[in-house]
Amino acid sequence: MKNMEIKKLEWDSQFFGFPVGDIFIEEHFSDSLVLNSDTYKFFQVRSVFPTNIVSDTHLLTYWETKTIFSKKLTEKHYLNDIIFDYDEFPLSENSLYDLAYESGKHSRYKQDENITEEKFKELYKLWIVNSINKSFADKIFYFKENEEILGFVTFKIKESFAQIGLIAVSPNSQGKGIGKKLLQCAENYCFKKNIEALFIPTQLENVPACNFYRKMGYEISEKIIIKHFWKR
Repeated sequence: MKNMEIKKLEWDSQFFGFPVGDIFIEEHFSDSLVLNSDTYKFFQVRSVFPTNIVSDTHLLTYWETKTIFSKKLTEKHYLNDIIFDYDEFPLSENSLYDLAYESGKHSRYKQDENITEEKFKELYKLWIVNSINKSFADKIFYFKENEEILGFVTFKIKESFAQIGLIAVSPNSQGKGIGKKLLQCAENYCFKKNIEALFIPTQLENVPACNFYRKMGYEISEKIIIKHFWKR
């Protein structure tokens, strides 16, 4: 068995109010990895290959397979619905909170029972705030009907590619093609800016989202297994 060093995540530690650690494993190990720590109340293990983790100090509470979908942008879509650009038609950030929670309902921050509902919502509120102030996103597009915000998408441009941050449609409006229109609007904007590809992170376990992205022409380009360990 092999020991590895856990590294501190400064932002996460500040957000949760206690030391949070992280390990990223790119190698394939035939033996188990030993991870013991008196420093971290919580740490995450991200690995490219399935890895057996042994710990006397921490308990495995949750795992998922983070999946990155990608698509080369080769055409512009015709949209007959008006999608609003947040920069041109700003909203109160409060109007996006519920949609942000919807976008994160399959995330590890929601599914791990050791993370409270309060902290989950606080995290996604911060995500909205930091998307509006351009820290987490360059653009926000939203779909509005009868003065009600039914969906939105955020994305960040990174040189020759862009990545979706949050995308969600109101539960009562799902299945009506709003998500498709929002994603196509994001693709159009990126295509116009000569962005070559768009990436979308989700969970492999989120089957409806994976099926939707495949239907939209996206393919899996990366998988990372993420495991949560909390102090016993």
